[in-house]
Amino acid sequence: MNRNPYTPPAAPVKDVGEWRPLPGAIALLDREDFGGFWLRLLALSVDGLLMSPLLTAISYALKVASPALSQTEIAVLDITTSQVAWAIYDIGFWASSWQATPGKRLCGLVVTSDRLERVSLARATLRYFATGLSAITIIGVLTVAASERRRALHDMLARTLVVKRRALRRVAAESHLPQRNESVVPAA
Repeated sequence: MNRNPYTPPAAPVKDVGEWRPLPGAIALLDREDFGGFWLRLLALSVDGLLMSPLLTAISYALKVASPALSQTEIAVLDITTSQVAWAIYDIGFWASSWQATPGKRLCGLVVTSDRLERVSLARATLRYFATGLSAITIIGVLTVAASERRRALHDMLARTLVVKRRALRRVAAESHLPQRNESVVPAA
């Protein structure tokens, strides 16, 4: 059997632009490298300011488009569409290359998996719905102040972390990983 010397190799070639953090990279992070309660609350406030014009427009459109509905029906429809808009906003941004909503990005925070990897769409969806559970129990949100990695209940359930972007860059440099990695350390 003649082999053509110009055929590509049969073995899979790993993409040079993609890397995974070293298994011990999480150990290089201190408690201060994770997003704390007040910084996360500030990020949520910024996101609320960004979303409020859209939510107001949706609410107004619902009232104008459905005059035959009762106030209760409009309120239920309004709450439902608001929750869907928030879900698309949060899940989409967490799973994007930014790995953060605009509010978190402005505050220098990134949502990663507990292995410092980019959050999948499924994990972002789980985190979103678990956030509702955290908010209802209130204690779930307050665990940010008490836990070692500043994780809320929804972070524990979804196995995610909220890490400061500069800390991930430092870890990348300390563990001799490539500096440019869009899947873990978003560009500024």
